[in-house]
Amino acid sequence: VSGGWDAMMFPLTVTAVGILVSIACSFLATNIYPVKTEPQIEKALKNQLISTSFVMTGLIYFVAEAFLPDEVPLTATIGTGIVYLRPWKAWACIAS
Repeated sequence: VSGGWDAMMFPLTVTAVGILVSIACSFLATNIYPVKTEPQIEKALKNQLISTSFVMTGLIYFVAEAFLPDEVPLTATIGTGIVYLRPWKAWACIAS
């Protein structure tokens, strides 16, 4: 566990942040812009999905910076090079 306890807790932290963001965006969809007619259901669900995605993408950057090590060296499987993984690269994988 060279990355430390924080790195091991990264997936759990992402899940915890996701639950909180989901609750907040669900509140937005049910209390701020409530559905009053059947055709509004699809719009409300889309708004909730889009808002959750944007908020999670932004927050995961800060979670990655806080919980992942500054640099993780990985030996290349082909050749002799070393690839350095950084927290922003983990965020880029999630954001793309």
